[in-house]
Amino acid sequence: MTICQFPAIRAAMLVAAGVATNALFGADAPPAGPPPLEIHGTLDAVTVYRGQALVSRLVEVPGPAGLKEITLTGLPDQILPGSLYAESADSAEVQSVNYSAHPVEKDVRADVQRFDDQIRELQDKVTGLQQHRQLLDSQRDTLAKVNAFTTTTSTTDLNRGVLNSDTLQKMVQFDFEQRSRILDEQLKLDLVIRGLNEQIQTLQRQRSQVATSSSKIAREAKILVSLAGNGGKIRVRYLVDNATWFPSYNLRVDAQPAQGGERKATLEYLASIQQMSGEDWTNVQMTLSTATASLVAKAPLLNELAISLATPGRADMTDLVQKLEQSGSDAARDELRQQRSQVEQFRANMGANSKQASISQLANSSFSTANNYTLNGTVVNLDYIGDNNDVDLLLNRTASDLQLVDLAAKDKVVRVKEIKPSKMDNEMAITYQLSNHTSLLSRSDRQIIRIANIPLKPKFYKVAQPVLNDYVYDEALAVNDSPYVLLYGDLETYVANQFVGRGVLPSTSIGQSLEVGLGIDSSLRAHRVLVEKTEGISGGNRVADFTYRLLVENFGNGPAKVQLYDRLPTTKETSKEISISTGTSAKGSADKELGAKEPLDKATSQDPLYLQKDKKKNILRWDLEVPPNSVDEKAYTVEYQFTLSYDKNLTIVVPAPVTLTAQQPNAPANPVLLRQNQSYNPNGMNSAGGAGGGGFGGGRGGGGATGR
Repeated sequence: MTICQFPAIRAAMLVAAGVATNALFGADAPPAGPPPLEIHGTLDAVTVYRGQALVSRLVEVPGPAGLKEITLTGLPDQILPGSLYAESADSAEVQSVNYSAHPVEKDVRADVQRFDDQIRELQDKVTGLQQHRQLLDSQRDTLAKVNAFTTTTSTTDLNRGVLNSDTLQKMVQFDFEQRSRILDEQLKLDLVIRGLNEQIQTLQRQRSQVATSSSKIAREAKILVSLAGNGGKIRVRYLVDNATWFPSYNLRVDAQPAQGGERKATLEYLASIQQMSGEDWTNVQMTLSTATASLVAKAPLLNELAISLATPGRADMTDLVQKLEQSGSDAARDELRQQRSQVEQFRANMGANSKQASISQLANSSFSTANNYTLNGTVVNLDYIGDNNDVDLLLNRTASDLQLVDLAAKDKVVRVKEIKPSKMDNEMAITYQLSNHTSLLSRSDRQIIRIANIPLKPKFYKVAQPVLNDYVYDEALAVNDSPYVLLYGDLETYVANQFVGRGVLPSTSIGQSLEVGLGIDSSLRAHRVLVEKTEGISGGNRVADFTYRLLVENFGNGPAKVQLYDRLPTTKETSKEISISTGTSAKGSADKELGAKEPLDKATSQDPLYLQKDKKKNILRWDLEVPPNSVDEKAYTVEYQFTLSYDKNLTIVVPAPVTLTAQQPNAPANPVLLRQNQSYNPNGMNSAGGAGGGGFGGGRGGGGATGR
């Protein structure tokens, strides 16, 4: 269904908005004279968004002064016609811009034409060779007929006693020679044809790298320019589809200096760009942005929220309420927030998606079907893009459904101490302007360019988590003191020029700490052993005492600083069924008596970051210096105790299984939606959007890096 129809208002708004079509601006056409001057212009700037790019062309219009019409040629096949606009770059004044497209005989792109010409030439050769082969087939068939005739004639002559053996022998020899010649030539032709077909397939694959499809349509813009002097400049901008970028990183760490000097690390901030817009970007000023390109200047109107009552279980209940009862309010909210985000993104490009229509089309029909789009199952029409247009009405309806979830859901909402913005509501646009000019071809493979080289001043240490595995990992903690927000992206780590592994780098704000993994240290191992467990009944509770021993072996010749981790169980804050009491901890060499016992809270790390984050989740950490050659019975040991008390008639279980397919805590659900916790405007970078909470996952980091 469609939401609304406003033919008269649509016509008036298009006229008021100054949409440049021949029907609307026929009176402004230049006087009859020479045909418009064809100009390609120079691509000088590109802003790459997630999924689109804004391209800028600088066009020099030659004199003399006066009104002049030019044709801007070579617009790409992925252009959004509604996004095309022009503005003055000096004293020239733009009167109108009119987009047009018409079919041509050859592909409009020169590089694609070269591939097409080569493919056509090879195809012509294949056709000629195939015709030659058909001729050989015809010769072979003729020989077969001659052979049949000769056989019949020879049999007749033999029966009559007049057979000439010499003649028969010559004819048989001639037949064999011709058949052998035809077979050799067919074999050679088949090999040549196969080779040519392989060349054609290779060229077709190469062509597909630079062209999404055959573009035998010339896209142009008729621009009416008023020149005040002898020549002028204008700038033409337009959006193109099939262009996107993603951040990625290379972390390079020096080897450990032999004399114990400073160890350096560099983070290479890279952009992986893929552009299939249909035109090459040569020597342009490149800007990368996580924002959504928007061509709508005004906010949508907020309409009233009308509610009514319906009988439960009756047909007059809305689908939303029925779905709410089936799947719960949280699932309904997530789905509606995603739908609202999709409508918001479509609205941002509403002007570019809208196609031009004449006054007669608007006046004589309620809808221009060419301007119909299906969005979240609803047909919207873009002939009219003013207040309360179809997209804005759909946005209001989706928001109404989201509010209805709050009003109709039967589950209670408990006030929490700390309120954090949700993923969908916590977005920020980050923009990077590259310092050097860049060239990118239009092709399907991703192209890597460097955003920045960021020197780090890391603090190196080792991490052991024997409750998870026996390995000990090298890690480093550094502060992002660069002028760049580090967006979530893939990370490759190199130590001493050797690749050690892949991971991810979480979103990291300026001034925020960043923890990165550097691989496994094979000279260290860690183990975890339950050495004692006792149980008893006290009143109506079962009381269990546990003693664990954690061992770290150092096979190296030097001491190693190790952060040793373990964990205690946790319960919900409101649960009083399970009581957890921490005991004591002691450490030392396994072959000797351990040191004095200390309260567990005092024995574990006093690092402020640990106390602020991991400590609150009952994660235990000891900061150790493991002596060299601490192996087997000399392994460095930590022993600790704790007590569990719970109802003797109950048993301990894990409340919920781990969801293996859950969204990674630092990965944006949509790459366009990025979460940061501050606004800033450093050199070479702009930002827009409100402040929000940092998007960093809990617990120790997984692969690659962890925000602290």
